[in-house]
Amino acid sequence: MRKDNLLLRIKMATQFVMQKGHVRIMTCGNCGGINIAPVEKTATDLEISKELAEKGMKRHWREIDTCCDCGASVVEQQYWVY
Repeated sequence: MRKDNLLLRIKMATQFVMQKGHVRIMTCGNCGGINIAPVEKTATDLEISKELAEKGMKRHWREIDTCCDCGASVVEQQYWVY
């Protein structure tokens, strides 16, 4: 989960502007760092189960991210209903 404090918000805004939007808006659960990068070729669209499709889910997306400060990894999943 992202920690809320002014210094981290300024750092994230600076990265967003300098890298033209390629920044993760999250903090590392291990060290609290904001230098999070996706692992190449891990972004995938997963198959949606019949039950979830009936509830309106259109997309299930997953990607592995790594903290560049301490090396911790996380699996980021998003469930899209639109």
